[in-house]
Amino acid sequence: MGQVYTEQKRGNMRFQFILNNYTKVWLTVSIIIITSLLPLLCTLITYASTTPTCDKSLWQHVFLPTRLHIVSPCITTTGIIKGIHVENDGDTHIRLLPDNSSVINHANTKFENVDLVLEAICQNPVSRPEVGAACNNFNHPLISIPPVGSHVTVTGTYVLDTRNNDWAEIHPITSIAPTMVIR
Repeated sequence: MGQVYTEQKRGNMRFQFILNNYTKVWLTVSIIIITSLLPLLCTLITYASTTPTCDKSLWQHVFLPTRLHIVSPCITTTGIIKGIHVENDGDTHIRLLPDNSSVINHANTKFENVDLVLEAICQNPVSRPEVGAACNNFNHPLISIPPVGSHVTVTGTYVLDTRNNDWAEIHPITSIAPTMVIR
């Protein structure tokens, strides 16, 4: 009872499949799991196959770039946005609680509440005279910054800011985007 017999011919061979209720349930569940995981697997494969790139031309618009000691010309990291603040130098400062604590140092712990500083440059009007023309002719698209509390992936130049106790920053950021966290 509850069994279905199917036959398939391949050449001179006959294959007979016996499908009972347990087999049908197992096949149905397997198909549902595979089809529901397919978009996630495609996303992970796409993400893994893309190498982060940084827009070097952004450095033409960094105010006083000599104050920034480049540790890595291009990194990608993840974390949770804890704060967003518009600065009078035209930049948007973002405080990130990083997933990887190796991107922060003692100065971040002492002065930035364990946060990594991110800087999206030339996103706002400049009202600080000493910034001068750093943001003039800035023709890059504005960066869409996810709201506080968002888990994000950010890519940019990893630096130490010598004017701010050598805390670690990603400055300038090339991209920031919300990420899906799987727990």
